[in-house]
Amino acid sequence: MGREAARWVQEKLRPFHDPSRVPPELIRLSLQLNRVPLTVADRLEFISKVNLGRFEPRLQASLLARLRLWLENIDKADRVLSFT
Repeated sequence: MGREAARWVQEKLRPFHDPSRVPPELIRLSLQLNRVPLTVADRLEFISKVNLGRFEPRLQASLLARLRLWLENIDKADRVLSFT
């Protein structure tokens, strides 16, 4: 589940940065998200929402907005987790 979520996020980040820079951004986001104190259940819920966002336009738009703010260093990584 996590791998599918990461692939989807990588695909969505591609238009905002040079494709050669996307993997480092994903690594940075992953590291930041892993430092946020969450339970395993919270992490699984986040991954499920990311995967569901591939099919639900409202969730997708909300997640993409959070990712844009994070890329612009306006938002903290923990805000990406609360994209619903």
